[in-house]
Amino acid sequence: MDLNSYGFGVGFLTSLMGFAWVAPGCGGRVESGSPDAAFQPDGGGLGPSEPEIDTGTLESDSGSGGSDGSSFSQVDAAAVTGTCKAPVEAVGRWIAFDADRVPGNRDIYLVQLGANGLLLVRLTTDPSTEKDPAFSNDGTRLAFASDRSGTMEIYVMNLATKAVTQLTSLSAGAEEPSWSRDDSEIVFRSGISVFLMNADGTNSRLVQTGISALEPAEYPSMSADGTQVLFDTFAQIQTADVDGGGLRYVVDNTDTNDETPAFSPDGVNVAFAIYCWQTEQIAVTPFDTSVEPCSSDYEYVTPTSAGSARRPAWGTASVIAFEHALPTSTQNGYSFAPAAIALSASPGSTPCDLVTGPGDSRNPNWAPVGFEPN
Repeated sequence: MDLNSYGFGVGFLTSLMGFAWVAPGCGGRVESGSPDAAFQPDGGGLGPSEPEIDTGTLESDSGSGGSDGSSFSQVDAAAVTGTCKAPVEAVGRWIAFDADRVPGNRDIYLVQLGANGLLLVRLTTDPSTEKDPAFSNDGTRLAFASDRSGTMEIYVMNLATKAVTQLTSLSAGAEEPSWSRDDSEIVFRSGISVFLMNADGTNSRLVQTGISALEPAEYPSMSADGTQVLFDTFAQIQTADVDGGGLRYVVDNTDTNDETPAFSPDGVNVAFAIYCWQTEQIAVTPFDTSVEPCSSDYEYVTPTSAGSARRPAWGTASVIAFEHALPTSTQNGYSFAPAAIALSASPGSTPCDLVTGPGDSRNPNWAPVGFEPN
């Protein structure tokens, strides 16, 4: 499988087994001032209103399972060490992400921000690639992309039974699924275009087409009222009506890169990645405006020194998970920059690594409040 298209490169991996309560990755400090404020992965403190997620006790469990219909697999994540602090509203919440923690196999994992550490759960175990997890808003299903059929297609897992259903079978493949707020529809990318389909895979229809394979329309999500689709194309953030009309810019661009937009829970704001000051940062802007790149019209969530950050996912109106590049390393003569899953509580707060490895972790997506895996 070719994972180089993920943008930061592919990490070297270490296989893990068993079950663990684990501490998150390093925290740090953001010094006040500009977007260049230093991010120090030193476990430094946040304000007193942000309680620490404590390290828990390591336990043993050799159980396995996942997408074959058996129970969830709980894996040893003891390599994720350090201290991390999270806002109260994030404690107890679950985040899905994809990672190649097992050598040569990208799967979907769940991580919980618990009061006694992080619980890491492996959800899929197929030898194929599974990525782009997306919880339904009622928490009963998880859409994802997999190449288990030979091409990358959209699948849905029933989280109660673990049964998996293939929704698409397209010659151009399909990936990057996202649910409508009422869970009746799924928007996704196929080739250079964004499509919308019913949640059972029927009635697929075109929303927008990108310019080329190098500039596709991608990373779509639906507005809170279900009438518009947000996406990026040609290094710009755009939105269109579900029938393809009403196209407008949310973030215009002529000389940099804007990508991976995501609606806030109330649909009022958009978080996105933008390349300014020699790195990608997560920024937030109102959805109903049109702004220029690298401007003071929006807020920057991550400091430049945190490493290239992208793929924001809102947990609450003030808490955003995202992926960001770790320092480049060299293994067997090859250079790579694996990604970590991190957390930021509102613009100006300290980003904190939740999952740093082993391997390369991408595409965070929050489960709804109250979700608990079986």
